[in-house]
Amino acid sequence: DPARFGVPQLDAHPLADALAVHAHLVADVEQLEAKGERLLALRGLVDEGRQVELRRDRHEAEMLRGQLEAHDIPAVVMDQRSSVYPSMGSIEVLVDRDHVLRALHLIRQSDAS
Repeated sequence: DPARFGVPQLDAHPLADALAVHAHLVADVEQLEAKGERLLALRGLVDEGRQVELRRDRHEAEMLRGQLEAHDIPAVVMDQRSSVYPSMGSIEVLVDRDHVLRALHLIRQSDAS
């Protein structure tokens, strides 16, 4: 019992609502930190990633990225098309060099079916 140790009951305490809001804010901050860490990891992937596939359609590239990530292969889509002439350029799917062989194998399997 917390009261036995001199700790007040939070549900009876006037600050209970403020603490509940605080807990919600802490959870939001933790989610933002996790998202920031993921973005930093993706930035590293862009800097150090290896191209495994070229696509002309952004939707196809995003679907491929989803397939790779479903198999625990972190991937990122880099749209290298010109904003003035979208038909010029390509869309690259990048993975970390440690996952290149697995990614290529998965791509070949999905292209064969």
